[in-house]
Amino acid sequence: MPQPNEPNSDHKHWITIISVIVTAIVVGAGVYIWQNSNLKSTKQSLQEQITVLQNQIQLLQQDTKVSDSQIQEPAKSSTDSQGATQTDNKYVEIVDKASLYSVNIPADWEITSNEGAMGVQLSRILAQSADWSSYSDETYEGPFSPQYYQSGGALQLHVTQGESEPAHYGEGGGPETGVIAKKAVTIDGVEGVYHVFKEPSTFEGQLIDVHINYKGNNYLLRLAYNPANFNGEEFFDNLLNSVRFLK
Repeated sequence: MPQPNEPNSDHKHWITIISVIVTAIVVGAGVYIWQNSNLKSTKQSLQEQITVLQNQIQLLQQDTKVSDSQIQEPAKSSTDSQGATQTDNKYVEIVDKASLYSVNIPADWEITSNEGAMGVQLSRILAQSADWSSYSDETYEGPFSPQYYQSGGALQLHVTQGESEPAHYGEGGGPETGVIAKKAVTIDGVEGVYHVFKEPSTFEGQLIDVHINYKGNNYLLRLAYNPANFNGEEFFDNLLNSVRFLK
């Protein structure tokens, strides 16, 4: 009985080769896809890390700029011929010629005099605001020349030897002349007497002063001003808070 024909050995060989090639293609494609996917994932991860680092660098640069802008040079002190030391942009510290006290005066005020000892006087400081305006009527027929304090403020700080009690004309005489207000004050731990008043010669404006007896000397701090355009009481309170006795 005849036997069936078996497949040609070459045909089997080609089938095997084709199967290997197909398998290699499939595996290779899979490996390629897997590697490509991992590469994309790695690139994305690296890009995200770069973005994070760039953001951190920008934040650091901004913090550095803010820190630099907040750094200020210390206030430079300079002393002029009147003994005024610039402490900041708003005030200067004045020490009287006898070195008895210091006081802060607005930087835009003019120090017109800083005197030393003269007779019973130990020291005297005169200063005035840039808008200070006043005049005296020398034509007035009377026992005094009327004084008109029109605008701004003028300051006198006077120290004399020997203690004395304050005396004002017409004390308790009402708002037109004499003492308008009186109270006790404490300046750098030392008690004094505070007055708001007018002198007989005060035809416009008014005055504030403080008298202090301290270590055998009398301290007079006086401000002339016009309350219609200058807050003298607030200014004077700030001035008193800055006074420091040095001896």
